[in-house]
Amino acid sequence: MEYIDAEGATPDEALRKVLSKLGLGPQGVRYEVLAHGGPTSKARVRVWAEPKEVQEAKKIIKEFLKKVGTRAKIEFLLIEKKHYRVNLRTRSWDRVLIGKGGETLRCLEHLLNLILRRNKVKIEMDLDISGYREKQRQFYLNKALAVAVRVKETGQEMTLDTVPPDQRHYIREVLKLDPEIKVYTAGRGKDTYLVLAPRKPKPEK
Repeated sequence: MEYIDAEGATPDEALRKVLSKLGLGPQGVRYEVLAHGGPTSKARVRVWAEPKEVQEAKKIIKEFLKKVGTRAKIEFLLIEKKHYRVNLRTRSWDRVLIGKGGETLRCLEHLLNLILRRNKVKIEMDLDISGYREKQRQFYLNKALAVAVRVKETGQEMTLDTVPPDQRHYIREVLKLDPEIKVYTAGRGKDTYLVLAPRKPKPEK
């Protein structure tokens, strides 16, 4: 969550300035008085508030979920400027929204990003449902690391199939850090898979 600092003759005046700028009321806003001010100095407050685009995105997501018949706790995590990881936590719709192999989740992410752009909400989001993708990421990464160990031991390339498209890039980026392993893709479309190979042939005994 981002914060904004403001000054005023009193802490209350400084707070009102920030809330007016953000278009928010005082309810539910977290703030800290940094300086109370005095005869020769101004009061200063720091207000933690969600960026306007996050507020707009949350509203759109809530309306979308309401139309499909569910509600969710929506968590935004800033990855980099204008790029967020968004996690939805529902009580009973997780499996429905994830779908087989995460296919529904990928379609939902694409659809919501289109809706945000259509409504001129200038952010990009990576959607997750109750941490499903994070768990998947760790599972496939552990699998890839185990295969990488075998490749080093045998000196032979090995395939890593059944990795979802949204996890392949992450695995490749991590394995790039290993100076003994190179990774490339093979196959096409739904039959695309990763290949792990030694950077240098294993010397013969």
